Amino acid sequence: MPPHGYLAFYAAVRAQADAVVHVGKHGNLEWLPGKALALSQQCFPDAILGAMPQLYPFIVNDPGEGSQAKRRTAAVVIDHLTPPLTRAGLHGDLALLEADVDEYFQAAGLHPARAKLLVTDIVNKVYDFGLAGDLGLERERG
Repeated sequence: MPPHGYLAFYAAVRAQADAVVHVGKHGNLEWLPGKALALSQQCFPDAILGAMPQLYPFIVNDPGEGSQAKRRTAAVVIDHLTPPLTRAGLHGDLALLEADVDEYFQAAGLHPARAKLLVTDIVNKVYDFGLAGDLGLERERG
């Protein structure tokens, strides 16, 4: 059984609102004890929400969760896709430095002479690009 605060919250919502919008992927109302379908007033989701309309934005890539909300709480599911993600990457000076560091790690085991030249290039770029101070480095004098 849900705690009394949970029941009181939904009682207050039912008394003050015309509809509920549940935002988030994993709700808990639709997972409360009761029948799997054709819920009655003895089933917690129906007893708690009653006939209150419910809107539920749901990510399309997890249809099982949305189905549960529809089946057990009569939610109107509003499907949406997640935005495509891409690698942000670096630009400008940092992109040049990253390319040298990547090349260094490739050359370190196979071409020690090339790796040594890249170390010099990397160190020079760290100073030239103004990163040495951020790293707490000072040039050796001599």
